[in-house]
Amino acid sequence: MGGTKGYRSYRGRTSKGKIALAVVLVLIILAAVGFLWLQEYIVYDADGNARLDLPWRQEASVPPAEEEDPLQNVEITVQEPEAPADLAAFSAGAAPLTRADWQETWMGATMMSAPAWNAAAVTLKDSAGHICFAAAGAAAGTVSTAEDTAAALAEVTESRYHTIARMSCLTVPVVTVVIGEGGSGGALALAVANRVLMLENAVYSILSPEGFASILWKDAGRSGEAAELMRMTAADLLELGVADEVIPEPEGGAHSDPQEVFEAVDRSLSAALARVVKEGSFAARRQEKFRRMGSAAPWKENP
Repeated sequence: MGGTKGYRSYRGRTSKGKIALAVVLVLIILAAVGFLWLQEYIVYDADGNARLDLPWRQEASVPPAEEEDPLQNVEITVQEPEAPADLAAFSAGAAPLTRADWQETWMGATMMSAPAWNAAAVTLKDSAGHICFAAAGAAAGTVSTAEDTAAALAEVTESRYHTIARMSCLTVPVVTVVIGEGGSGGALALAVANRVLMLENAVYSILSPEGFASILWKDAGRSGEAAELMRMTAADLLELGVADEVIPEPEGGAHSDPQEVFEAVDRSLSAALARVVKEGSFAARRQEKFRRMGSAAPWKENP
C-alpha cells in the first residue's frame, strides 16, 4: 500500500508541472502575438525614438489639406513681339570704326532722303579675321581697334538706329561643332556656318523642351513629348539639313573616352574646314545652306 500511495503522489505532481508549463507556453504565444500586433502602432520621431501610438489614444485626425500645385493656376501669356519694320541699313564700313568715321557715315545717311535709313551695319570682324572691338577673350594678335573705337561703338548703340553686327557675311570659312546641349536663342549663331558638326549624343535647338511644353501646353512635364516634336537630336538635324555631319561617340558617351572624342572632332573639323576652303564663295554658300534648312527634301551638297 505504501508503494501505491507514493506512486499516486508522484503522478499528481507531474500533472501540475505540465499545467504550469502549458500556461507559460500560452503566455509566451500571447506575448509574441501582442508584440507582432503592436508593431503596427510603433512610430518613430525625428530623433529616431520609438513610441506606441495606440488606436484608443489617437485623436480624431483631420486629413491634411492637399497642397496646391504652384503651377496649376499659373497663366502663361505669350506676348508676340510687334513685327519689326523692314530694315534699311547703311554701312559704317570702316573697320575698325572710329568716331570720325561714324559721324561722317551718319551725316551722309541722314542727308540722303531715300531710302529712309533705320539701321546701321557695323563690321565687328573683317574678312581677314581681325576682331574690330575690344574682345577680352580673343587670341593674341587678333584684335584690331583704333584709339576711340569703344567710344564710336557706344555712339552707334545709343543712336536711333538699329545696330547690325556684320559677321554672318564674313568672307572666311565658318565651321561650328555642337558637343553637348544648345538650347537658347543664342544657339542660332551656331547654325550660321558653312558646316555644322554635331556629336552623336548632342542636342541642338533654340528652346528647351520644358520651355516648349510650357508655352504650347502649359505643362512643363510634357517635355519628353516636346523633345520628340522638336526633332533636336543629331540624327534628326542631319536629316533636316541643319547639321552636316554626326561625329560618332564611343560606347557610353563622349565622357567615357574624352581623348577618342577629341581626336574624332579634330579629324572631322580638319576635313570640313579643308572642304569649305576648297569650295570658296563662303558667304554665298552659307546663305544658301541657311535658307534651305528644314525643307522637305534636305539639301545635300555634291561630294
